[in-house]
Amino acid sequence: MRGRKMKCVEPGTRYNHLVVQGMGPPTSYGKSSCIFLCDCGTVKVIDRYLVACGNTKSCGCGGRPMRGLFKSHPRLYKIWYDMIDRCQNPNNSSYSNYGARGATVCPEWLGPDGLSTFIIWAEANGYADGLRLDKDMGSAGLELDIYSPATCKFVTHAENMVCRNKHKPGKSKFLGVSSNSSVKSKPWRMVVIHQGKRTFKRFATELEAALYRDDFIRANNLPKRLNFPDSLHA
Repeated sequence: MRGRKMKCVEPGTRYNHLVVQGMGPPTSYGKSSCIFLCDCGTVKVIDRYLVACGNTKSCGCGGRPMRGLFKSHPRLYKIWYDMIDRCQNPNNSSYSNYGARGATVCPEWLGPDGLSTFIIWAEANGYADGLRLDKDMGSAGLELDIYSPATCKFVTHAENMVCRNKHKPGKSKFLGVSSNSSVKSKPWRMVVIHQGKRTFKRFATELEAALYRDDFIRANNLPKRLNFPDSLHA
């Protein structure tokens, strides 16, 4: 049976277990190839025709790592796959903040055994439904932009947002707080938006803004997350 022509080689295009990453070098017999990311995490250069006609559906793992593990651990599979995709797939919407800036995934979490290794690590290191994978809070000061057992940990959404924002200009490590350096006397602003109404106030320090926001939320009994849920500050 004649194979169909591979019409699209845009990064992100999927063929069975393979996702296009870009064009590859010519094969040893002069055919064109593409760089593919397999569902198992392996990156491999493969003849475009073999993929297009369906003769090659994976890197060689046959999709075996997905069988059973996908059904038994669907959320961990998604966390694992998204981690690899944003580091290696230029078509991923988050690639500019990860792969384009040099973020990588450790070798033990890639390849045919990568998913099972990741799941074993996750279950032994505090994974629970609702938590997110963070590669910065678990690094303990290490200057490593890599997803690995040494740099990753599972955190709540609030903890993840604090870690993301604390290194960004104008951002605060506290929820609902931002800064504007043009307002020198009171550069920190707290903002609460509820039912379309925006309430804000400026402060001299970041902590003052965070504490006032918490007090405002408590006083008005609003369904918002607090920066200091256990605080007695009033």
